[in-house]
Amino acid sequence: MDETTQDRITKSRVLIGKLNKKLKNEDSVIAFIVYGSYSDNSDHSPTQYSDIDLEIVVTDKSSKTFVNEFRSWFEKELEPILIDTSVSHLQKIFVTNDFINLEFHISIASDFDHIDKRDLNYFPNGYSILFDKSGLLNNKIVNSIQPSQDISQQEKFDKLNNSFWFFVQSTAPFIERGEYWFAAAGYWVWMYVKLCTLLRMYSNTEVSYNPMKHIEEILNPEIITEIQPLRNLENPSDLKNKMRLLINIYSKYAKKTANLNSLTYTSKQENKVKEYVNKYLAN
Repeated sequence: MDETTQDRITKSRVLIGKLNKKLKNEDSVIAFIVYGSYSDNSDHSPTQYSDIDLEIVVTDKSSKTFVNEFRSWFEKELEPILIDTSVSHLQKIFVTNDFINLEFHISIASDFDHIDKRDLNYFPNGYSILFDKSGLLNNKIVNSIQPSQDISQQEKFDKLNNSFWFFVQSTAPFIERGEYWFAAAGYWVWMYVKLCTLLRMYSNTEVSYNPMKHIEEILNPEIITEIQPLRNLENPSDLKNKMRLLINIYSKYAKKTANLNSLTYTSKQENKVKEYVNKYLAN
């Protein structure tokens, strides 16, 4: 690891440590959790450009006030913020003047009573609880992860195949109306979520969250070469060609996965959907 990368990782870890110390002194904060590469239980290490995935658990009554005042608190207690934004379940994303990206999910304690309904569930991929004043969260997290491990391989496989072929057939209206941006959005879902999940299953490296992450390191070079042409879309014709290619690759590895793991794969579903989508992909 070069000196620049090491310095940045060290600086990020120091910032997490300071944040942990400050948050622990706040009465409204119940717990502080680290995910991703900066978690002790992650399957990969941080790089120079890794963001920092964090969750702050606050009391139910203080949530709104905490989010509204978080930037001013952060700058007062720690350091200035260059960028302050939010995306979906990440109520606060801060970028420091050193371009350290801190992505915060600010949740309430009651969210942990029904973890399966949360917008964010990084837990199956590793997490580190830096502190938990309630002493209750880890048991709830562990109990929430266990049921997914009880699902049979065949059930996972069936669910994945149903989901993939649903996305394929549901894109027809967008292609027909010439709404290629919407069609392309569906295409990326098929590839990054469904195909990558299948390829991980085939390679016996399953994850339940963000299956495309680090896919280049997980799959063998032969598969990476095979899926390489799927990466870029340039025009409607290209979209249709790569949709056909994506369908064929998925079909190939669904059958390979079934054979490798002694699972049942029903071609009737695939053949019927392919016959249906060929009507709009052929034009």
